[in-house]
Amino acid sequence: MIASVLLPLKLDKTFYYKIPQGREAFIGQLVEVNFHYRIYQGVIVELHPADKSELELKTINQLFNLPPLSAELLSFIKWVADYTITPQGLIFKMLCSVKINPQKLVQHQTQAEEEIKQTQFHPQSVELSAEQEKVAAQLLTKLHSGFDVTVLDGVTGSGKTEVYLKVINEVISSGGQVLVLLPEIVLTNQLIDRFAQRFGFRPLEWHSNLSTKQRRINWLNIISGRAKFVVGARSALFLPFANLKLIVVDEEHDSSFKQEEGVIYNARDMAVVRAKLQNFPLLLCSATPSLETVYNVLINKYNILHLASRYGQAVMPEIEVVDLSRNMPAKGQSLALPTQHALLANYAMGKQSMLFLNRRGYAPLTLCGNCHNKIGCPNCNSWLVEHRQHKKLICHLCGYNMPLISECPSCGDMQKITSIGIGVEKLAEEVHKIMPMARLGILSSDTMLNQKKVSEMLTAISNQEIDVIIGTQMIAKGLHFPELKLVVIVDADAGYSVGDVRVLERTFQLFYQVAGRAGRTKEKGKVLVQTYDPQANIILSMQQNDKKGFVESELKDRELAKMPPFSNLALLTFTSFDEKNCLLYAKKFAAIAVEATGIKVLGPAPAPMFYVRQRYRYRILINSSRQIKIQPYIKNWLQKIDLPAAIKLSVDIDPYNFY
Repeated sequence: MIASVLLPLKLDKTFYYKIPQGREAFIGQLVEVNFHYRIYQGVIVELHPADKSELELKTINQLFNLPPLSAELLSFIKWVADYTITPQGLIFKMLCSVKINPQKLVQHQTQAEEEIKQTQFHPQSVELSAEQEKVAAQLLTKLHSGFDVTVLDGVTGSGKTEVYLKVINEVISSGGQVLVLLPEIVLTNQLIDRFAQRFGFRPLEWHSNLSTKQRRINWLNIISGRAKFVVGARSALFLPFANLKLIVVDEEHDSSFKQEEGVIYNARDMAVVRAKLQNFPLLLCSATPSLETVYNVLINKYNILHLASRYGQAVMPEIEVVDLSRNMPAKGQSLALPTQHALLANYAMGKQSMLFLNRRGYAPLTLCGNCHNKIGCPNCNSWLVEHRQHKKLICHLCGYNMPLISECPSCGDMQKITSIGIGVEKLAEEVHKIMPMARLGILSSDTMLNQKKVSEMLTAISNQEIDVIIGTQMIAKGLHFPELKLVVIVDADAGYSVGDVRVLERTFQLFYQVAGRAGRTKEKGKVLVQTYDPQANIILSMQQNDKKGFVESELKDRELAKMPPFSNLALLTFTSFDEKNCLLYAKKFAAIAVEATGIKVLGPAPAPMFYVRQRYRYRILINSSRQIKIQPYIKNWLQKIDLPAAIKLSVDIDPYNFY
């Protein structure tokens, strides 16, 4: 017999190998083969009888004694590859991301089995509210009805997690596997501890912080079906589950589910595809569902269930706008007097406060007051951000860094180097001056460098060892602090000042989620929103807690502009070290675009961040009606031009970021 083997390479085709004599092989079986003088793990996707012309083929080295990938999973590989315009080999590489040693496979399987034996399933009963019980009962009816997408739309603090945990309990009890996708895996310890308390064992984790050994053990337990409950980042979607029966996408609106490099995909959307191909239900959870999800509910493609009230005695926080044009902060400060008074009063009552500012570091710009030179990154067209704690200027695009400077590199002036703007570090300085006795904690990706640091900070906050939490968007990720009563959105106007089709949606989601950290227990919380434009639609919607009105307004604007979810977008990005060649080939490519009804080609144009990591970037944007499948058009277009190795082209279907 001859096997067609798919390899984990940037290739869209399979390769023929002979089956070892006397061995039986089957479709979906993982194998080891030689290819171009190297050894690779592959998967058999087809079998057929050999003819004489194929007798000189190489023979498969090893047939792994592992459960095969199902026909549905092989179809998933092909579907994702076709949709994202990516070689199938790269999709398979994500699926088979663990190196299997044939000589040690039995030993590793034994280790994996021993580790999973230590977990005992002892679910705890939890009292749900009447509203939660009703929603949970409706979800349970969907478990045995095949494919279904349900949106669980609950206000912050409504107990969505406990509702889906009841559904997960049912799946595990019946022997199925469950995957929960989370957007920010570094912040999940608090949630995973909650899962462990609920079921008596910690779910298996899947993310980039795992050791090689732990990844292998977890992968073997997943493909064997022994692991019943898996929590992971977006890449966990491509694990080879043996008996997957439910996927939960928590915080489904979060842009972290979009993979921006390598294989470009949206894990939320691909989760829908996997559930459909394998015929099981999918649950999308969020207090602020994405407009794409809301639109799919409106056209009856998805179902929706609502949790309208907070759990227990908790109520939604009061939202108050601080008009900065009337309450101008003092020079060099960012907090208005009413905000300062609220912080001091909250501290006096022994309650915690949270300040949200989505700017890392100390200051976003370093400027020479003499020659007005702005200190920029040599590799990107971006300014270096001052990080005073690390005593460095850092580029947030490429990671380039240099020591803090006291002398202007342009004019040599040593008196007028100054920091412009404010980041979370500078905000912490300001808060310390206002309330010197308060204990401060900064939550940002610069200070929380690993899971251990995050866990220590979250534990300190939960134990009330921190009085004021200052953070970036990390603090909006579903965290629960019982004593947090006051939340301040420091600079509401900065969130939506950059042109982007999704900027208002993302900003509203972020503000709503941050506000939702306040008053999650008995005492009513308070949210202060500092802004120079209190009449802006996004601010009024926040103040009036009018999520529905904001979504309707945004959908109307998107429809008028013919933007998603009312159209399809694709972004083609050309990059090169040579600007002239980059533009030349982008123009050549645009010139051979075929006119087609319902498809509009725009560009090429310089990307907003035109120079990144020493490479120039030009973009072509394709907009099509929803009725048109855009991928065949792009594939046909791509076949008409040969790019030199120095020009890289990436294709992003359904782009989320336009920087």
